[in-house]
Amino acid sequence: MKSFSTYGRPSPAIVIAVLALGFAMVGSAVAGTEGLSQKITKSKVKKIARKQANKVLGQSAADLSVAKAKEADHATTADRANNAEHANNADVAIDIRALNWEPLTPEHGWAAYGNGTRDPALAEGPAGVVYFRGAIQRTSGTDDVPFDVEPEVRPTGLIYLTADQADGATGRIFIGPDGEVHVQDDPDHANSGETMTSLEGITYVVD
Repeated sequence: MKSFSTYGRPSPAIVIAVLALGFAMVGSAVAGTEGLSQKITKSKVKKIARKQANKVLGQSAADLSVAKAKEADHATTADRANNAEHANNADVAIDIRALNWEPLTPEHGWAAYGNGTRDPALAEGPAGVVYFRGAIQRTSGTDDVPFDVEPEVRPTGLIYLTADQADGATGRIFIGPDGEVHVQDDPDHANSGETMTSLEGITYVVD
């Protein structure tokens, strides 16, 4: 009659205990034998311990390892960096929403366009970015300079900026170091700029 063993596989706790005992014995042997300590250094003992630890972890949870734990640390660091970047972007967004808009007073025959558009205004935001908003029109005369910008937001050279104009035309404004803002019509649409020039979305950077 055949007999069968009644003992199962050793539990993980027993395996770990045996490993710990083995490492302790290796450590004692290294400490007590000068010749052997030259061949089996502490770094080698750590290397053996790490290898055995990964083997035990692999038997109990295949997805766990010392290397993957390091990868998790890197992932956490990356997440923190991303969160910091998002926080900085949020700060900039808050600054833009909180811009201090200064009204622009059109002159030389120019006026606010009205018709549901915002009054012309200017603001200086973070990093020296200058923002326009509103719309203007010329109501009399032939002057193409509706207003000047203040010295602190004047460019150091002549800059040209695209502007939406009446009837879907695309003209431009240009600003010089003297602060004068000039309006130019779309070359294919006569009088488009004097009829209506939108300042919405126009920006530039002060040098």
